[in-house]
Amino acid sequence: MVDPEYGITMYEKLNFYTGFGFEHLEGVLEVSRSPVIGISMDILSPKLSERISLHGDLLYVTSNYYNYTILSNGSFTQRNYVTIELHQLKIPMGIRYTFPKRNFTPYLNIGISNTIHLKSNSIWIQEVESNNVVATNKTDALSIEKNQLGLWGGFGILKSLNSRLNTFVEFRYEQTDGISQRIDIQSKITNFQLLIGIRTK
Repeated sequence: MVDPEYGITMYEKLNFYTGFGFEHLEGVLEVSRSPVIGISMDILSPKLSERISLHGDLLYVTSNYYNYTILSNGSFTQRNYVTIELHQLKIPMGIRYTFPKRNFTPYLNIGISNTIHLKSNSIWIQEVESNNVVATNKTDALSIEKNQLGLWGGFGILKSLNSRLNTFVEFRYEQTDGISQRIDIQSKITNFQLLIGIRTK
């Protein structure tokens, strides 16, 4: 069965590992908290195991990252404002282990994830001040890859609502190879999500 789920990205961090010329991306970029909406599916074979199932999700997430850096050497000052926006379709696939049924039934997930960028853009506004004159340039901050690959894991609890439905709460961790895999500019994204939803029995 396909079941709806909703949530929020509680914490997200984008790190860049850059070479010369990408100082505007240095440090950890701030991110706005973003809602998560999607559907999930479990495939269970009771003949093989009543505890282990294949689990998959389709999750839609938007993320907006911000960065500000300033460089100064006495003769000039450079200020960099970076904004990165991602509209993402996350497709985590994995294995779920469900503990023996009780009033609140715990379960564990682990697997791999693929994140497709449905839409993305990056803006870099650079201000260079010298002799009280400010020159402003606007361009792309970087070239963003089409997708991310990563690993994820989660811990959740199921609660029976009636003979046909369960509700659940899940805390999930994910780490991906980020939005750029160039030699001179690599990145990593780490996030924690809180998901809630309805699941059929």
